[in-house]
Amino acid sequence: MIKHIKNLLTIFFLLIIYSCSGIGSECGEGCQSSIYNNLVLDHCEQIDYNFGSNYSEADINVLQFMILLGDELNMDLDCDSSGVIEPQEFGKQTWENEKLVALNLNPQFPDFKYLKTLVLPENINDLTELRILKINSTNLNSIPNSFGNLNKLEQFSFSANQISVLPNTIGNLTNLNTIDGRENQITIFPENFWSLINLTYINFNNNLISTISEGIGSLTQLNDLVLAFNQISTIPESIGYLNNLESLYLGHNLLYTIPDEITYLSNLKYLYINNNQLELLPQHIGDLIQLITLDIGQNQIISLPESIGELQNLSSLYSWYNKLTTLPSSICDLPENCNISLGHNEICPPFTFECIEDEIINQSCDE
Repeated sequence: MIKHIKNLLTIFFLLIIYSCSGIGSECGEGCQSSIYNNLVLDHCEQIDYNFGSNYSEADINVLQFMILLGDELNMDLDCDSSGVIEPQEFGKQTWENEKLVALNLNPQFPDFKYLKTLVLPENINDLTELRILKINSTNLNSIPNSFGNLNKLEQFSFSANQISVLPNTIGNLTNLNTIDGRENQITIFPENFWSLINLTYINFNNNLISTISEGIGSLTQLNDLVLAFNQISTIPESIGYLNNLESLYLGHNLLYTIPDEITYLSNLKYLYINNNQLELLPQHIGDLIQLITLDIGQNQIISLPESIGELQNLSSLYSWYNKLTTLPSSICDLPENCNISLGHNEICPPFTFECIEDEIINQSCDE
């Protein structure tokens, strides 16, 4: 109970510093130092130095290899001042029944990092009970093939690194439900990636991915698919099999068309296909009756399908910076509280749609 109260007080103190110093915009050197010191204190308070028979030697060895192979370890986290970073001081750890089940090496603050560069050792597969691994912003540049033997892994986050290739063995991680590899340099998914049928969340935002195979249709448990800021030029028809999908982010790619099968996604709530080269939407876009947000802005769209008025749950329609010259009559069937953005198109008077006349501003004909 006392430890719990101390943790709450630490969080409360950090919140005061954040609110008073304007974290997120500007934070002076003094406040940054205070936050950093409190994070170090919190880290050290949670370390168990009773390593030994109570912990798996194989798991400890993996941590030791990470330390030995790592570059520029943060010696402020040498909490017992031994002169070295010991396995129990390396990251945030969770142990169950003598085995490591969660390891988090994510930076906790811009200057609070466990190390500069992480290397995953070949013996990482000895972490046989590992369920959660978070290694964002660690300058990681490769993932060993042995990684595919972590068959208990459920969550894997490695964003903001230097990964260009995923190992072929990644398809063996059949218990994986969450993978976050945004801000890397990945160009293609290995074919067996689509064997990860328990995935519910995929985020490879801001990579160099150019193609998605038909195999994506096997990921029928998927809820969120985030592939914005890539180089994707086509979407396979098999995307229509993702009947549990709720969020689809494909903005800032090279798409010229969207397959009609996307209208089969009956549970889709958020669709972002902005900043592409689209000229038309699927005629039956209105079948996406659960849709809340539709962002088609900054494309080359010349017309909207009549079925768009069937989107009775829509709260936001973004269609600015397109090539629209007219609108379907069903546009007035959208909910009254729907935010419709139509600026910077080519819709010129006379207008026949009093319901949204106020939204038709900043058209090319105004110039």
